Amino acid sequence: MKPLKIAHVTTYGPNQSGLYEASRNMMKADFLAGNIPYAVDTGIKSDATYHEPKVGAVDNRGEFSIETQNKDILNNVDVIVMHTYCPEAWLVKNQAPIVWIMHGRPAAAFRQEVEHEDMTAYTAYGNVSHWPRVKKMIHFWPEYEPYWDLMIEQGKQEIFEYPAIDEVRFSSEGDKWEIKPENLGTINGLICDPRRDDIDRFDLIVGAYTASKAMPGLKWHFFGLDTPIKKVEERMLWELQRIGGLGTYLGRVHTMERVYRAFDFLYTPHRIITQIVGEAVACGIKVIAQNGNKLAAQTIDVTNPGELIQAIASIKMRENGKLPTLLEFGEKMDQIYKKVVLM
Repeated sequence: MKPLKIAHVTTYGPNQSGLYEASRNMMKADFLAGNIPYAVDTGIKSDATYHEPKVGAVDNRGEFSIETQNKDILNNVDVIVMHTYCPEAWLVKNQAPIVWIMHGRPAAAFRQEVEHEDMTAYTAYGNVSHWPRVKKMIHFWPEYEPYWDLMIEQGKQEIFEYPAIDEVRFSSEGDKWEIKPENLGTINGLICDPRRDDIDRFDLIVGAYTASKAMPGLKWHFFGLDTPIKKVEERMLWELQRIGGLGTYLGRVHTMERVYRAFDFLYTPHRIITQIVGEAVACGIKVIAQNGNKLAAQTIDVTNPGELIQAIASIKMRENGKLPTLLEFGEKMDQIYKKVVLM
């Protein structure tokens, strides 16, 4: 079968949007599997504001380059992969089958819709799943299958164990973030999950404080904090600093691969394999995560701060799970594409 032309409808935002970074990884996976990916920018940013869709914008990173295309490319492809919404007028002149990627998490989507009744989020995925052209609804976390089963048309869920991670960009080889001497501990832990509708840093900071009190020399480094820092978190970090447990604390950083390589371990509240978990593992640092995480070297109940102490003490004796390559991801997507083209 000849290479398939795959259009990815996404939000263009290198180093700015997690959704874009995930869709970019999937485009590279398509390329590695022998298909021809195209990027189409919707102009809808992660904060729900809008700009004119970018055409001709080039993102060249990790030995792979993307140039955004005019929406008319959708009329000349074999499969359309939707990462986010686009105006329906973009889809009326073409009949290519659609594969919809559910980047949202069910609890976050549900809460967003409860709090903003003029906005559909959780039910939006259910609605589009019933479009005849939408052949598959894909997500990356088996843990969420029952939550999507309630909403998605039966038979259309397709589940991956892992999100797509670019192991060329995120690898153990390369430059490291330089930790200032005054911020360096004998053990250095990283916390870099942003606040989300379904999760926050409350338990992480309490755990960090508890562990630092028990383990002299342990320092915590925070990336991806709100700008400005929320007052309550600022107070919590001040208390952590008072006992000597606070190292670096910054907002969003674009070169996260350098950050991961600089620290001894990542501490995350997630039981699912998020982009951050996958990227950290690819960069060679140990991960401590919520019970159930299939990739982390150590799993604990993050709501029980005392468990973190033992997890850190034994982290060197544990190993992360194995992360599939981007090529393996692309080959699995290729099988899905070939299936939906023939439907």
